[in-house]
Amino acid sequence: MDGKIIGILNAADKKSGNSFDNADQNVLSTISNQIAEAYNSLLSKEQKEKLNLIYRDMQIASQIQLNSLPNIPKKSKD
Repeated sequence: MDGKIIGILNAADKKSGNSFDNADQNVLSTISNQIAEAYNSLLSKEQKEKLNLIYRDMQIASQIQLNSLPNIPKKSKD
C-alpha cells in the first residue's frame, strides 16, 4: 500500500483474556492489507468506469459539434 489510511481495524480483547502476540498482529496485518487491496481494486474499477463515461460523452459532444457545422462545398480549381 502507499501508506494512505483508508480505515481502521479494531481488535478488542481476546476471549482468553491474554494479550495479542506477534502471531495475532501478523494475522490482523494480513487481513487489513487484503481489505485495503480489495478496496483499492474496487476504487480503481469505479474510476475507470467514470473515465469511460467521460470519454464516451466527449465523443458524443464531438459528433454533435461536427454535425452542427455548415456543410460548405469545396471550391473547384477551374
